[in-house]
Amino acid sequence: MKKTVEGVVFIALLGVTGLFIISLPEASGDIKVGFLSISGAVILAIYANYNSRQREIDAHRFIKMREIEARHFADKQQAYLKYFNIVFEELEKIKKLKSSSADTSSKGEDKKKEKLQEDMMEFKKGLMTWGSSKAIRAWNDFEMLSGEGPIENQQPEEKIKEFNSASDNFLRVIREDLGHDDSSLKPGSLWGLILNAKSKRELFEQLKDQ
Repeated sequence: MKKTVEGVVFIALLGVTGLFIISLPEASGDIKVGFLSISGAVILAIYANYNSRQREIDAHRFIKMREIEARHFADKQQAYLKYFNIVFEELEKIKKLKSSSADTSSKGEDKKKEKLQEDMMEFKKGLMTWGSSKAIRAWNDFEMLSGEGPIENQQPEEKIKEFNSASDNFLRVIREDLGHDDSSLKPGSLWGLILNAKSKRELFEQLKDQ
């Protein structure tokens, strides 16, 4: 569109110049042709100079945009990494509880909850600042289903399936925002990375129709 407008302006200038020269009553035909040629060359030079400057401006704008995107990508990466750190820290806590090596005192539990809340607020701050609109929507959908966390023996099977689907979708949106294409991964593949074989098969079966 921009190039079309520039072309129309150039042709209009050339046409107006030509009409002006032709309308000169005193000049001979050779003088008019010569003057028209010179005028055309000048207009071409002006247009070429303008076009060159415009390309430089566009190139500078493109480079600046890429620099901004690169800085945003690094911040976005750190924001999402915060979420994954929280997930793996919680998994580590669960493993310690199973091995009875964790601090299960009331004071110890309060400190863990406080740290988890601080970490989650830090993640949400990063998500609010750097996350895509799609990632924010996916997180809100996921969080509304999570409540205080999924407890499988206290929730209907359909509720668990809905939660797992939203959780899987959030991971996919994060990776999409970071430039990955997960279209070839079956639903549950990302969470499946941290599950044992039995749990992995159950998750795949549960989400196979998603």
